[in-house]
Amino acid sequence: MNKNVIVRSDDLRNSNRHRVLACLRKTGRSHATELAKNTGLSAASISSLTAQLVEQNVVASGRSKHKSVVNARGRPQSLVELNADAGDIVTVSLSIDFLKAQRLDYTGATLYEHHVTLDTRSLSEIELISAICNAIDACLCQQNLKRDVTARHIGIAYSGATDHANGTLLWSPIVAHKNIELGSELKRRFNMPVSITNNCCLIAEALNNTHQSTLGGTFATLVFSHGIGLGMFVDGKPLLGKNSSAMELGHLTFERNGALCRCGRNGCIEAYAADYGIERLVAGDSIDTPPSGRVDPSVFQNLRKAAKDKDMPAMQAFAIAGAAIGEGLSTLFTLFGPMPVALVGRDRDCLKLMEAGINSAFRDHALDQNINELLHRFDATEPLLEAGLAMNTLSRLDHTHAYSTQVTATISA
Repeated sequence: MNKNVIVRSDDLRNSNRHRVLACLRKTGRSHATELAKNTGLSAASISSLTAQLVEQNVVASGRSKHKSVVNARGRPQSLVELNADAGDIVTVSLSIDFLKAQRLDYTGATLYEHHVTLDTRSLSEIELISAICNAIDACLCQQNLKRDVTARHIGIAYSGATDHANGTLLWSPIVAHKNIELGSELKRRFNMPVSITNNCCLIAEALNNTHQSTLGGTFATLVFSHGIGLGMFVDGKPLLGKNSSAMELGHLTFERNGALCRCGRNGCIEAYAADYGIERLVAGDSIDTPPSGRVDPSVFQNLRKAAKDKDMPAMQAFAIAGAAIGEGLSTLFTLFGPMPVALVGRDRDCLKLMEAGINSAFRDHALDQNINELLHRFDATEPLLEAGLAMNTLSRLDHTHAYSTQVTATISA
C-alpha cells in the first residue's frame, strides 16, 4: 500500500474537530443531533470530539431545558457552544487616513474598540508600523477589559495588495511605501500569529457566509469606496493570486493616458469611479489634478444630490463612473463568464445614476445576457468588512484549537 495516501487517524480527528468548530461558528449553540446532521459525522464521533473540546475549554457544555431537544429516552440533550474565553483576537482595519482596531472574544463579541485618524500617505514605514502597534497595544491593555484571557491571533485588513503567505503589504495607494514587512514585525513584537488580508477579499468572505443563497458559490464583489476593489469566490472558496491577494480591478485601464489615479498611473477605472474621481469630475478639475484624500461622506452625498437634481456636470460624472465600472465588469465577464456581482458601498440612487454608463459598456462588449439580473446591491462596506475580518481571524484560531491536543488550564473571566 502506498503510505503517501494513508490518512493518519490524528489528522482525521483534527480535521473533524475543525468541522465541529466551524459548524458552531456558523450556527451557534447546538445539540449533538444538530451537529451530526450539519457536519455529516456520527453521533458517537460528535460525542467524543465535543467531550475533548470541552476538556480543553474550547467549547462549553450545558443541558437544554427545552422539550424539543431531548434524546430517545427523554433526557435533555447536552448543548455545546463556543467558549467566549477560549482566546481573544485583535483585528485592525487600515484604510485611507483611518485605522480601526478591535478586540473580540472567541464568540466574536466586541470587547474594545480603538479608532485613529491619520494621514496614511504621509507616514514613513516606521511611523505606519508604530501606529498599528500602538492600536494593538491599546486593545491588549488588560486594565481596560477586566478579564484574564490571552489574545491568540491578530488579523489585519488592508486596502491594497498583500502577500498572504508572510503578511507583507505589497502595494497600496493609501500609503507611500511598498513591500512593508508588517506581518513579521507584528509577530516579533506581539509573539502571536498574524494574518493580513485584502479588504475586498474579506467583504466577499462575509457575503459568502451570509448571502450564499443569493450569490451562489461563485460570485464577484465590487467594492466602491475611497478606491475600487474586487474580491471573488469560486466554488465556495476565495480566489487569490499565487502569492498575493491580486484582483486589482480598479487599476485596469479605462482610458489610455487618462485621469491621474492614486496609484500614480493614468486612466485607471478607479480614477473615474472612486469617490475622489467623481468629485474631481464634478469640480471640472484637470484630470492631472492629484487625487484628494478621504472624501467626506457628506460631500459625496451632495454630489449625488446634484446629479439627481439634473446638474449636468454631476450627471456626466456619474455616467462616466458607470462606464468605467461597466468596462471593468465586462472584462471580468469575458475572462470568467457572467456571474453574480455584489455591488458594495453605493446606494440605490447612486447606482441608478451610473446605470446608463454601465449598460453602455455592456452593449459595447455585446453581452447579450440580462446583466442587471446578476447585480446585487449592498450599501455599507464597514459592517461587511468587520464581519469578514472577524470571521477570517476567528477561523484561523479555530484551526489552531482543532489541531492542538494540549489541554489548556481553565480560563476565568
